[in-house]
Amino acid sequence: MLCKSSWLCLNEIFHMFQSASGLIINKAKSMLYHNDSNEELALWIATLFGINLAPIKDGFKYLGFFLKPKGNRKLDWTWLIDRFYKKISRWEMQFLSLGGRVILVQSVLSQLAVYWAHLYFLPSSIIKKMVSLSANFLWGGTSHFSKMHLVKMDTISRPKRSGGWGLLHMRSFGKALLCNSLKRGIFGTGKWSSIINQKYLKGKPLVYWYRKKSLGSTRGSAIWLGYRKIQELFFDFLRWRINTGSSILIGLEPTVLGLEDSLSPDLISFLHSWGLFSWNKLIHAWSSSTPVWKTVDELNLPPTLCHLWVSALKVFDVKGIKQSGTNDVLVWSKSRSTQPVSVKDLYAAASSTLQPLPMPWFPSKFWKSSCPLKAILFSWLVFSNRNLSWEVLQRKGWTGPGRCVMCCQAPETNIHMFFQCPASAKIWYELSLTYGFPHQIFSFVQVAFK
Repeated sequence: MLCKSSWLCLNEIFHMFQSASGLIINKAKSMLYHNDSNEELALWIATLFGINLAPIKDGFKYLGFFLKPKGNRKLDWTWLIDRFYKKISRWEMQFLSLGGRVILVQSVLSQLAVYWAHLYFLPSSIIKKMVSLSANFLWGGTSHFSKMHLVKMDTISRPKRSGGWGLLHMRSFGKALLCNSLKRGIFGTGKWSSIINQKYLKGKPLVYWYRKKSLGSTRGSAIWLGYRKIQELFFDFLRWRINTGSSILIGLEPTVLGLEDSLSPDLISFLHSWGLFSWNKLIHAWSSSTPVWKTVDELNLPPTLCHLWVSALKVFDVKGIKQSGTNDVLVWSKSRSTQPVSVKDLYAAASSTLQPLPMPWFPSKFWKSSCPLKAILFSWLVFSNRNLSWEVLQRKGWTGPGRCVMCCQAPETNIHMFFQCPASAKIWYELSLTYGFPHQIFSFVQVAFK
């Protein structure tokens, strides 16, 4: 640290610059950080410049977040929850439909943590709190009280083709963003890539860690430890590009073009039993950057496996393998594709563990119709038997008459209210006369609902 005379000289330079340019230091936004080595001198410097003083171990604020040298605690993420409260407080007293709330949750609330999700593996408690606030707002609640949630967020945070509403699953989306950040760090050429390869990967090639199924050092910064938590997702997108085939294990390691899918398990077992573990053992030679594969006789295949190898050769010819270098290269690619991996692909892989809902009677083309979103969502609630009827209320512990208020004859269920009640049947009949659609649609919907 500089001596007091040096700091006095620096302060004089600042005053001369302010007098000449008219610019002044914003003392309210300025902070002096120290490492506790000489707290008395740090306090004297802060007093000299008229700025605040803070220890570096508590971190410094950047875009609302405290960057710390030794990781973060759960309490360090409360500022993110405060942003949720701030956004929701502006909307909660407005008359918004369910469709409008879904749009706000998807386009605003789900995106608040995107920047930091690229760098950190957010704590589970923070993710749960963000999901809870989003769900509370979605179903008409406010910051101070909640309303009945008709559907769980895990249910509607599925792709529409899987029966959900297409809302982002925050944990899966965070994994996708972090995995994309790790990819840029490992395959990039900047300083951060150099730090990762030299410090955390210890200068060893990526294939070493790929076959070990453990990425780099088990210790490091909070960013690196977050990377290690999504290493399985990162490994799932690593593929070999064949140039010689000597480094790629047959049937055990995926290739860019998915060649391993063309080989049956019986054929792979036979090749391994004869010591043929790498792809170069199956290549006779290279002609104009194209592999010339060994014949059935050269591989000494039994008659029961000959047709399997012949079929695989036909697939290899269709894929069009081309040699582009002297060594096999481990790249980041989608299976059976040469297209780059996007965050959308990573999100689909991260959310693949979510089980699809059994809703074949609500086809995905409903979402593409010209109907208002609130009408589509209401239809989804009706067809999934989640719309508030006495049957649903009684399942949630409510007590009441349980009878249909229109006919007072049958229990009030969703299928009865919209299809079986005489009043509903009359409405369907009048709609068929007014808009000209066949009345048989009413019977078809009844069967589909059942």
